[in-house]
Parts: sequence; C-alpha cells; structure tokens
Amino acid sequence: MEHFLNISVSDPIKRTDGVLSYTTYKVNTQSNRPDMGGTSFSVIRRFNHFKVLHKELSKEFPGAIIPPLPEKSLLNRFEEEFVETRRRNLERFLERVALHLELRTSAHFVKFLTLEESDLAHWEDDPSSEGDGQQGFMGWVKQTVKNAKVLSTQLGATPGMNPNPTPEDLRFEVRPSALGAGRRKIASGS
Repeated sequence: MEHFLNISVSDPIKRTDGVLSYTTYKVNTQSNRPDMGGTSFSVIRRFNHFKVLHKELSKEFPGAIIPPLPEKSLLNRFEEEFVETRRRNLERFLERVALHLELRTSAHFVKFLTLEESDLAHWEDDPSSEGDGQQGFMGWVKQTVKNAKVLSTQLGATPGMNPNPTPEDLRFEVRPSALGAGRRKIASGS
C-alpha cells in the first residue's frame, strides 16, 4: 500500500492578544502514514510556528535544501491580498516538505502537522527575532536605533549628541562639558 500525505492551509484569521496582532492559519492534513498516529488532522498555526519548523528542519538536515518560507512584511500584513498570498505560499512550503524524501520523515514535521497549538508552546520563536507582530516590529525598531547609535559613534559623535546640531538643537542638548562645569559650580558653592 502506498502512503499518502495531503496538506492544505486554509481559514486565515486575524487575532489579537493584548497589543499583539497576528494571523492564524488552519493546517489540514489527511494521511495513511503510520507515523502520523491518525488519518485526519486540523490544527491552528501562526507564521512563527512555520518559522520554527523551517529552523528545526535546517538543523536536523543541514545538507538539505529546505523550501523557502514566504517573505515577511511589516506593512499591509493584514490586507486580504497579502494574507491570501501568504496562505498559498505556506501551503506550497508544506507540500514541498511533504514531497522531500528526507524532510517528510522528520518528527518535527509530524508534530507540526498533528499537535494542537497548546502543545506547541515551546515552538515559539525567539521574541527578539523579527516576528509576526508587535514583538517583531519593536525588535526591528530597537535594532534600527542600535545600528544608528553605532553608526553615529563611528562617525565621531558622542552618544546622545547630534553630530551636526542646529542652533535649536543646541538649546536642548546637554553636553558632558556643561554637566562637568555645573557640577564644579555646585561643589565649590558658587
């Protein structure tokens, strides 16, 4: 008997958890493979779960070419056209993994297709990485600010000081030399 594995991704739904918004997808699987532990599964997955699966497959099969995930987007990520394109591309990703002679045997892949979302809590991606929500956006902002500070320092500016201040900037910037002079005045009592 030939084994089969049919996978579809459907029903994208925007969800909100506090200030975090994200899209979930239903991953539907039908199979007669004995390692699946059943014949029909429908589980809810977030994009981060797909990212973790991709990362785990890369670690488990270092020489294999892992199918790519769809591109990330911080803008328009809840628009209907983007969500539908992402849904199709996530489905294509899973289909390609299922067709790969090695990847389809991965226990990580089977867990991804069969375990309930609550059982995948440990599958959450690193929150400092670019995620599919506010955490990812804030991580991006923090990294951008950090990069700007490094660049500013490399260009010879003192951290916190504008390298080309305007007269208005000078009114608001506190320079280390001014702080030192103020401290000396306070210490001397004048």
